[in-house]
Amino acid sequence: MIKRIKKIFSVKLLFKLPQKYDLVIFDNTGISDLKLNLLKNQKYFVFKNRINEIDEVYITPFLIFKILINLRYLFKDFFIQDVYFLSLLQSLKPKIVFTIIDTDFQFSKLGKILEKEDIKFVALQGAMRHVWLLQDYMYKKKLIKNDLNKKYFFPVYLCFSEYEKYQCLKLKINVKKFILVGSLRLVNFLLEKESKVLKKKYDICLLSDYGAWLDRFDGVSLDILKQAENGYIKLIEWSIEFCRSKNLKFVFSFKRRINTHDYFLEKSFYKNKLSEVNYNFLIENSSYNQKDMIYKSYYSSFQSELTIAKTSTLLRETLACNNKILACNLTNSNLFDFPIKGICSLNNCSFDEFEKRVENILKIKSSDYFSKIKENKNYLVYDSNPKSVINSILKELMV
Repeated sequence: MIKRIKKIFSVKLLFKLPQKYDLVIFDNTGISDLKLNLLKNQKYFVFKNRINEIDEVYITPFLIFKILINLRYLFKDFFIQDVYFLSLLQSLKPKIVFTIIDTDFQFSKLGKILEKEDIKFVALQGAMRHVWLLQDYMYKKKLIKNDLNKKYFFPVYLCFSEYEKYQCLKLKINVKKFILVGSLRLVNFLLEKESKVLKKKYDICLLSDYGAWLDRFDGVSLDILKQAENGYIKLIEWSIEFCRSKNLKFVFSFKRRINTHDYFLEKSFYKNKLSEVNYNFLIENSSYNQKDMIYKSYYSSFQSELTIAKTSTLLRETLACNNKILACNLTNSNLFDFPIKGICSLNNCSFDEFEKRVENILKIKSSDYFSKIKENKNYLVYDSNPKSVINSILKELMV
């Protein structure tokens, strides 16, 4: 609360509107991914909507007039900040509002109203959306009164693949138009490594799934998230035990950027949950995302014979680029099952079964591995060609 009050008093008041552009980027989070290749030659205004990001507040007579009119929405699941953002967008009158934070309910709220004013709302999927399944689970278990998935509204949804389309239809998420494009973060990595020859350095890469169970929805804490945590710790222990017993080259990829607050929380979590021997092995064989190398996790995965994780988005991206993966769900809940069956996924198994599966994947050729997968490798990531992915997205941002 104190931080929020300090933030309010540090915000600059501007008695004019920002420069108007046809394209507005909604939510400053993820802007670095957008700017790297996609928006390199585009003109746009970045719409900061998070309390900790807002550094300027605009005040004009017309904006105040729009705010007064829009106060009527306060009785329709709107908050005062929603009214301000709605009024600001009406004042700016962009032709397109675009976001990579597709889970933001505020984006959907504003889109429902402004679509009627000929403002096109386009959402780009930023990561795999396991949160939809958890929200559906809560509603069906009567842990929450309202189906949170019904809050989403995507006039245009640029999604990873056919699987997201299937998921949205099954969960009744309101999407007017699906366009399958693939993963922008994957494309950014592929363009970065374009001039580099990546050789295999490791036998096993274990991806951090830290945070996959930390979500809280409407104040509800789910027991199933404790299952997810326990299953994930078991997977780490098994992977370390297997690699140590076989003397394999192992790398663990931290999720959070090194030396940030979230990184220290992640590191502390592993220290508290793992034995001293396993924790030391993990740290000694870790790679860290750095400010000047934001795709370190991708490098670790692509330079490994096999990548293991529970639910990480990178599992899907790695598979789509012809690399071997194993999605291992030890949570005793099918909510965390990998969408593709076959040699690439394993659920609620014994250690012996885990060991045999990993040994088998490591020894067989890639062609044999992919022949044992039930779906096409691009079922979860539609396209991995950088040029075609970027062009597909840009096509929807053209006025």
